[in-house]
Amino acid sequence: MNLEILTQFPTQVTQPNALLFIHGAWHSAAGWQKTAMPYFAEKGYQTYALSLRGHGKSEGKVRWCSAKDYVADVRQVATQIESETGQHPILIGHSMGGYITQKYLEKYQAPAGVLMASLPSSGLIGFTLRYSRRHPLTMLIHSLTMDAYRVIQNFEDARELLFTDAVPEAQAREFWAELGQESYRIELEMLLNLPHPAKVKTPLLVIGADQDHFFSPNEVRRTARAYHTEAVFFPGGHNLMIEPGWEKVADHIIAWLHEHGV
Repeated sequence: MNLEILTQFPTQVTQPNALLFIHGAWHSAAGWQKTAMPYFAEKGYQTYALSLRGHGKSEGKVRWCSAKDYVADVRQVATQIESETGQHPILIGHSMGGYITQKYLEKYQAPAGVLMASLPSSGLIGFTLRYSRRHPLTMLIHSLTMDAYRVIQNFEDARELLFTDAVPEAQAREFWAELGQESYRIELEMLLNLPHPAKVKTPLLVIGADQDHFFSPNEVRRTARAYHTEAVFFPGGHNLMIEPGWEKVADHIIAWLHEHGV
């Protein structure tokens, strides 16, 4: 599979493991390019971000992609990074990317993983019910047409879900303009093919956003408990990687990685 892989490397590599960023639904590797990747590179990390098949500049059609497909994409890129660096990368998954990270780690080992505003271990059911109450017509059309993009098709709807008002409108619009179609099948899997925390042996850091309109604080806390850890919350909306104060999130990730010796 010909997958888009963005990279940013430090002048001098000082950290033992590279980072692989895995984007959420509708997103692509580009979502990490302006904030997380350069910041972590400045701290000595080799950074990689992939666009899952059908996203960004990766080949493939997205509409009926499955969790198995996306896990295969991550495996392909992780194996490539391991051949280049000699170490399996640390996985950092956002939103749906957190779901893919969880499913990947059920089968494969990694030095560590970070779930950032991730799909909870209980799946998408909580968000689906909450969103259906707030936007019943949009959800009805979305379900009848099996069009996952419908949820974020309008900028105002997307802004409500993804960003707080602290993100300048011009920046939010630029980010939103880069979003694309998502697999309807993966939505169904996030309802039915839930993560199995008992299968995961990799240490995980669970990060939530205190104004996340996708996943509630209780869902984030339950996910952390499922992985025998405690959730950490930061100010901001679902897309923490562009919220003001993103650097504090990154610094916490780095400190946590150092505590775990990776």
